[in-house]
Amino acid sequence: MRNQPAKTVNISPKLVVACLVLGLATRASGECTSKTYRMTLPDRATLKLADGEHKIGSVQTEHGSFEARVNVKGKDVSAPRFLVGGRALKEVSESTLPQGLRDCLKQEPPAPSTPDTWVAKGLQSMVDWLVVPAYASPAAAKIDDTHVITELCFKGTNANQVCTYRLCTYYALGGKSCVVLFVTGA
Repeated sequence: MRNQPAKTVNISPKLVVACLVLGLATRASGECTSKTYRMTLPDRATLKLADGEHKIGSVQTEHGSFEARVNVKGKDVSAPRFLVGGRALKEVSESTLPQGLRDCLKQEPPAPSTPDTWVAKGLQSMVDWLVVPAYASPAAAKIDDTHVITELCFKGTNANQVCTYRLCTYYALGGKSCVVLFVTGA
């Protein structure tokens, strides 16, 4: 066999640098995933529970059961506290989350002003017809409230995954509030 001269390919150094930067930026960005769940909690004022801790609602997620729990002492029922997979969640500001999760939250569309179920729309129409809007307040709700949980997870380049939960409460008599929850100690 004869030796053939080596072929040379001229590649621009700028092209090489651009490909490296693009590849590293894409790899460093990680992956965001989002799943939405719905949970309806009973009106705490109507609960008839013995003293102690009680689960008043749950929904199964990919990371375990997302639960709402209350503590009862006499006739006093605490505000619900939330857990996922048995781990306590606490309300946090977005600025305290890891950068990857903050980026995921920025990409996520804002929560709608009302839950998008036909039941909720029908119930809201009935309430609007029956109750004068000036008397309807979230604090006075006697009908169950709907909670929409958005689980946002970020998987970085090191394959570690971290998640946060946006919990939006849609009050039966109108209005909503949203908080960001994060696993305590995470």
